[in-house]
Amino acid sequence: MSNQSTQYDAVVIGSGFGGSISALRLAQAGKSVLVLERGKRYQPGEFPRDVTDVNRLFWRYPKHKDSQGLYDIRFFSSVAAVVASGVGGGSLVYANIHIRPDAVILDIEMPQMDGVNAAMAIRNALGSETPTLIAVSGHLDMARLARVNSAFDHALPKPVQVHDLVRLLNSA
Repeated sequence: MSNQSTQYDAVVIGSGFGGSISALRLAQAGKSVLVLERGKRYQPGEFPRDVTDVNRLFWRYPKHKDSQGLYDIRFFSSVAAVVASGVGGGSLVYANIHIRPDAVILDIEMPQMDGVNAAMAIRNALGSETPTLIAVSGHLDMARLARVNSAFDHALPKPVQVHDLVRLLNSA
């Protein structure tokens, strides 16, 4: 514990969806806020992946002192709940378990963002794990087509024919 003040206007327990927003709003209102979280701060790549490493996977503290993992499973009379222990709270349950889409369809004439730039940003962020990128456009002239082809796997003219889109999605 640091030498910071031990008096706060508000104490928020948990840093998940509700706690983080509550702490933010209180701080924006000029209040001094202390956020308490029982779990650790997970860095990229630190989420437990080995299902046999029970201590890193499940929170069973204090019964098992070394078991301060990510998931805390609670069983009640007619419901079970999976919660997370760590900075981010319940939002951590979503971490690393979202299913990435097989394909992303982008209109290259999006307002405020060029679809080609969006596709390149997706490729840069995901690298080899980039899903199939499909461009749709009402203006696929030859000059634009080369730029589109550099960012997308496929391009379809508007109006998109359903059978063409289904064929591409089935091949993704």
